[in-house]
Amino acid sequence: MVTLGKKLRIAGVAAAVLLLLVFVPTPSETAPAWTVHLVDEHGAPVADAAVMEAWQFSGWGENDHSALVKSDSTGTITLAPQREWGSLAQRVYYRAAAAADSSGRREYLPSAFIFVPVDTRYTASVRGPSLWRGEPEGPLETTFVLADCLAAAQHHEGCPAR
Repeated sequence: MVTLGKKLRIAGVAAAVLLLLVFVPTPSETAPAWTVHLVDEHGAPVADAAVMEAWQFSGWGENDHSALVKSDSTGTITLAPQREWGSLAQRVYYRAAAAADSSGRREYLPSAFIFVPVDTRYTASVRGPSLWRGEPEGPLETTFVLADCLAAAQHHEGCPAR
């Protein structure tokens, strides 16, 4: 026979488990693994050039993140997957808020983008994805072709438009 005290203990354990499931944060991917290659107009790798990665999980508040990363001697940057932590309660709340927004400006999805920051040395054209919005599943690979504006100026040539 199950006593009242045992029923209360079972109910307490069940309530604690439910609270854990609802309020304990778990990770979600907000940016996939991404390999970026930086090359010049002739296909040679460009070392020590910067790429900015920015990511966020739209709808989980305004928590956007970014990192400036420089290429290695082979002109390569390997970006690790990024994760955002949120509880089931947050996910339900923000998904409902996005669905209820009649303006269409609120979204509920992960997004990430990469770009070469504007500086006085390089302009860039891109081959491959530079924006990710939850699909396709990673890893991604992108190549930026960099035009060296300083070298062009030394040879009295114009730099491609920014």
